[in-house]
Amino acid sequence: MLGRKQARHRSTVEDPLDTTLLFPGQGDFDIRALTTAAASYPAVCEAVELVFEQVDAVGREHGVGPVRPWLEVGAGGLHEASLEVSLLVQYGSSVAVHAALCSVGRAPDRVLAVSFGELPALAATGAVTIADGARLTVHLARTLRRCVGGLTALGAGEARAGELLRAADADDVVVACVNDDASTVVAGPVEQLSAVERLAAGLGLRSARLPLPFTSHHPGLAPRAAELLTAIRDIPIDHPRVPLYSAVAGRSYRSTDDLHGALVDGLVRPARVPDVLRQVAVDGAVFLDAGTGRSLLRSVRRVLGPVTAHPTLAEPAIFSTPSPATVAVPVRGRP
Repeated sequence: MLGRKQARHRSTVEDPLDTTLLFPGQGDFDIRALTTAAASYPAVCEAVELVFEQVDAVGREHGVGPVRPWLEVGAGGLHEASLEVSLLVQYGSSVAVHAALCSVGRAPDRVLAVSFGELPALAATGAVTIADGARLTVHLARTLRRCVGGLTALGAGEARAGELLRAADADDVVVACVNDDASTVVAGPVEQLSAVERLAAGLGLRSARLPLPFTSHHPGLAPRAAELLTAIRDIPIDHPRVPLYSAVAGRSYRSTDDLHGALVDGLVRPARVPDVLRQVAVDGAVFLDAGTGRSLLRSVRRVLGPVTAHPTLAEPAIFSTPSPATVAVPVRGRP
């Protein structure tokens, strides 16, 4: 586990009485935000070194090689990397943000994960070691490479998106992720997605194909989900030590849940962000994002209204040197 809250440290972000840390899915990632923060703030630099030492060990173990050098490639560089490398970098980045927050006394009260974000969230809540979370990430990447299709973001809520799919006769395209009432991601064969995008353009509706070489959150992927479950069954997953809310499960995980099965559910079931956001809406709460983008924070504001929400890496003063009263929190992990 990356720790419990030990002390509060004042920074330019007001110290919260209650904090929810958000772990976004794929599709909104820019490694420059992490490397820029690491260059200026020792807490981030130390967390990156600690986390990626373990991620690199897993990369070598699985024939992927070290991923730490990919942090230096800059904008767009990860598009040249393998899917295993790309996902390991994103996994390690989010875990490092959490570790850095803990080291300055800002461990969250709960976490909320969307899709791929469940993997770093499991590491952040102590359900898996950093290394085992990386192993889960490699297995997921190798499964996703066999999930042929694509994902398209639509500037519409779920009901409007469903109408568009029916109008386009895209019978194998499904709602994959509901972000809020103005943003929905759909998944399916690329030919049918193209038809949906053309119809959306004709109606003046915004659409954008996500730069991901696979599809997900589609019931047709049940065989791939079964393969993934077999591949990861021997990787230990404990119960999260901090409440972990899943946009796929639609709630926080319980001690009776099969978390291996819950992970593979993300291949076949949709993620609905508004449902879990409303469950973590505590008066006066602060939302921090463990990713490098801002799309999940936009959904927070659209769903919950005027709440305090910060793109952590874009406001890195939160990682300023902690006061002497702050106790550093050890990272649970093994190579």
